Amino acid sequence: PPFSLFGVLLWDSSAHNLGKLIFFLNVDVGFCACCSWRERLIDYQDDTGPVKLRFALAPEQTGAQKAVTPWLPETAQEGDVAEVSLESLRHCKVMADKLKACPSGSAGLIIDYGALNVTGDTFRAFRSHKQVDVLDQPGTADLTADVNFGHVIKSMGKKVQTFGPVTQRQFLLQMGIQERAEVLCRNASPAVSNQIKADVHRLVQAMGEQYKVLALSTAAGSAVPPGFAGE
Repeated sequence: PPFSLFGVLLWDSSAHNLGKLIFFLNVDVGFCACCSWRERLIDYQDDTGPVKLRFALAPEQTGAQKAVTPWLPETAQEGDVAEVSLESLRHCKVMADKLKACPSGSAGLIIDYGALNVTGDTFRAFRSHKQVDVLDQPGTADLTADVNFGHVIKSMGKKVQTFGPVTQRQFLLQMGIQERAEVLCRNASPAVSNQIKADVHRLVQAMGEQYKVLALSTAAGSAVPPGFAGE
C-alpha cells in the first residue's frame, strides 16, 4: 500500500541545514479535485515489470496532513503542491527559545537556499553532483528542498525580531566581501589570488540569488543589522 513521506525519508542522518531537515518529519501535500489538500504518499506501479516507485495522493485526510493544516495556503487549485517541515519548524522554535534565554540578549543568522514564500514542489535529489529522480534507488541520493523562510519566521513567534531574508549576494556585498577580497589578494600569490576571486564569484554570483540570509535578534527595537539595509 502507499506509504507516507511523514517520517520515512530518514536515510540522510547527517543533515546540517534546514533544507535537509525538511524531510525528517515532512508532510508533502497536493491539492486534488475534491477541493481539499491531501498528503502525498509513495506508491509503486503494479505491473509485471520492475517495481517502480511513484507519488500518489491519499484518498482521505491523514493525521499528518491535519497537523500541517495551519501552514497550508488558504487557496489552491488542482495539482498544486505544498511542503511543510514540522521538524525544521520545531528546530526553529528551539533556536528562538535558546536565543531568548540569554540574559544579555543574543542574535543569530540563518543562511540557506529558499525564499520568503516557497510554492510548488522543490523536493529534489542529487547523486554524484547530478540531479536525479527523487524516487530512484532510495538511500543512494542526497535529498533536499527549499527553505520556506516565511514558515521559519512564523514558527519563532514574537520571541525574536527578524530581519530579511535578503539574498546572500546583498548580504555579502554590504558586509564588504569585495573589499576584503582585494586586501587578501594584495600580498597573495597569483594562484591564491585567482582562487580568492573564484570563491567570491561563486558566493556572490553563482549562489548569491538562490541562497538567503535571515537575521535574528532578541533585543527589543533592534536597529537594522549590517547586510540588511534596504530590505
